[in-house]
Amino acid sequence: MSRSKKLINDRKIHNAKQRLDEECISYLAPVRHHLKCGEFNFYPTTGTIFVDGEIKPRSEKGIEAFIELLANRSIILNINLDS
Repeated sequence: MSRSKKLINDRKIHNAKQRLDEECISYLAPVRHHLKCGEFNFYPTTGTIFVDGEIKPRSEKGIEAFIELLANRSIILNINLDS
């Protein structure tokens, strides 16, 4: 990967994490380019959204679509549902 492509990808990852933080959405980062909120998966470098158990990626793309999906699926933000 070229240095400029890596910088672009790093910026996309940073921006996605920042948006989730702004919305107080907890997430895991199993690997550098993958963000996970429960059953919902987001890949910032491509904008791709997957839901665990679904065969294909979602048609929506991008961090705003990911945040909207979380809201529409009644993911309660900033509350630990395990307690």
